[in-house]
Amino acid sequence: MEELQLLIHTIAGLPALTVWVLGGYLIYKLAVLGSLYGTIRYLADKFVEWRTKPQETTVTKEFNLQGIAITEGIANGLVAQICRIARSGYIHSPDLIFLRDALDEAFIKKESAK
Repeated sequence: MEELQLLIHTIAGLPALTVWVLGGYLIYKLAVLGSLYGTIRYLADKFVEWRTKPQETTVTKEFNLQGIAITEGIANGLVAQICRIARSGYIHSPDLIFLRDALDEAFIKKESAK
């Protein structure tokens, strides 16, 4: 308490311009220290956020067609190929026979190449 009274008496005896200069200096120091503190706190927060961010994982969807697993990327290609053989938006018996014969021919060609 005595230190506070001593400080008040010391400032009271100073000229008005000196009090304004001391007040400006105090505001300047608070602003500089506050901005440094804020910057350090911001950087620390971003560092912690960067270090604790969960690893990004890729999720693949999988479809099952009578027990056959088809991943999402392959499903799009498979549907595109099925659309090639479908006439008028439907798959008819001749389309199925054509597909079976084409696959048989491709498998025979593959086996003979080995």
